[in-house]
Amino acid sequence: MMMSMSVGYLLVALLFCVSMYEAATSISVPIRYDAWWEGGTVRTQYSLMYILVGKQQGYAFKRALIDVNHMQMKDTLASCSSGIQSASLNLRFEYAHGSDTWIDRTLFGTALKMDLSTCTTTCSWPQSFIHDSKYVIEALTTDGVTIKAGTAKDWFSWDVTEIARYWQKNPNEDKGVVIWASNEEVDGRDLRFASEESTDASLFPYFSITCNPITTTSTSATATTTTTSITTASATSTKTTTTTTITTTIITSTTTTKPTTTTSVSATDATSTDSGNQLVIANVPVLRDVFYEYKPSDTYGTLFFNHYYTDNVLVGYDYGYPVKRTIVDCGHEQLAPVLERCDSIESATLNLFFIYAHGASSSTPQQKIRIARDIEASGLARKLPCDTTCSNVQWPSNFYMDPTFVRQQVHDTITLGTDVPGNTKVSWDITKLAREWKLNPDSEKGILLRATNEEIYGRDLRFGAYRQPDASLRPYVQVKCNSFASTIKSTTPTTPTTTTTTTTKTT
Repeated sequence: MMMSMSVGYLLVALLFCVSMYEAATSISVPIRYDAWWEGGTVRTQYSLMYILVGKQQGYAFKRALIDVNHMQMKDTLASCSSGIQSASLNLRFEYAHGSDTWIDRTLFGTALKMDLSTCTTTCSWPQSFIHDSKYVIEALTTDGVTIKAGTAKDWFSWDVTEIARYWQKNPNEDKGVVIWASNEEVDGRDLRFASEESTDASLFPYFSITCNPITTTSTSATATTTTTSITTASATSTKTTTTTTITTTIITSTTTTKPTTTTSVSATDATSTDSGNQLVIANVPVLRDVFYEYKPSDTYGTLFFNHYYTDNVLVGYDYGYPVKRTIVDCGHEQLAPVLERCDSIESATLNLFFIYAHGASSSTPQQKIRIARDIEASGLARKLPCDTTCSNVQWPSNFYMDPTFVRQQVHDTITLGTDVPGNTKVSWDITKLAREWKLNPDSEKGILLRATNEEIYGRDLRFGAYRQPDASLRPYVQVKCNSFASTIKSTTPTTPTTTTTTTTKTT
């Protein structure tokens, strides 16, 4: 009887204590990208599904560099108004690589002080950088996590609570973490963890932040944990050189009705010939395409300039992967001269070639069922922040509703049904947008394509990109002019060439 009463009092006390707090909140924050260090060099652009730590015989030892998704981390830490209860960096161990005997390795994490974004492709850091205050904050080093020989695939976590608390107090100092092994110079296989380039998004590295509960007067007897996942993927740059040329067709006729006979001339000929009242069609190729992706639960997503979908641009949602939107841009230097010489725009269209609808092989038939998607085209109100050489950029996931990012008028919407075959041309009417660009050339920023049902999974839709090997499937804007001036105030459009470069990672 006495024992049951004591247990009863203990339960009442526990219920009282729990009732004093709101639910703790755990937030998963994706990394921005990962890199590695070996032999004095930091490599930030490579194509590999793993990040490496340690040494295998015949190769330099390696350290893993994990870069923070700065904007999301700042927002997350700022939301912990009651303080940070705990924080962890989580990596998925895949295997140990090499022919040597597999040995145990104890891995530590140290807060970076040097911004990895300063390394656009590679840069030189000394071997001693993990003890150099220019590169790291050595006092903010985690406890060691030991990966024993023979360990199977599993998740491992480093306690980065003190690092996260430092970042919370110093929001501009969240530079990331370097993972290194205490016996990194000893041969015995390197350890490989899934990177943010893994083909399985569920294996991406991430930070987990748990905020302190907030004291309340609630009488609830149960504390729960709410998890908000924020996931994003990264991109690999691919070298492709594409030459684009503006083509112009002058349509002539002896009748007073719409001309029907066409004669193709080069852009150079068109700039020196007055077409009078003849109808002129100018096809202006897209110079670059950028894709944006986010998880439906994300507050922010990422613009990828050097993306790994080299041949295609993507719209929609393939189960297990982020939602995709595409931005296409003909380039002010190409389009403005054409519009200036076009005395009167009869019509303008954006033209893309639908290639196929993609569903992941790992998805079930129900998860990758093809659904119809309405795809809307809207003009950007904000210039893309950089060219194809810049790092990935964060934009809010609802940017399409923000007039500072996108014009709030949808210029045209097309429906791509489930029966549309591959290599089909689809067109959006952007006549009004082109006329606005002609009146105000600086307003031309590009065009956003997004599916109105983008958060419903069921295959993403893939269209030919400007780097498509088959030039006939590349996107372009077509402008029909009622007349074409023989002189131009601005510079005559030239044949632009766009290139992107890749750095291949080797071991």
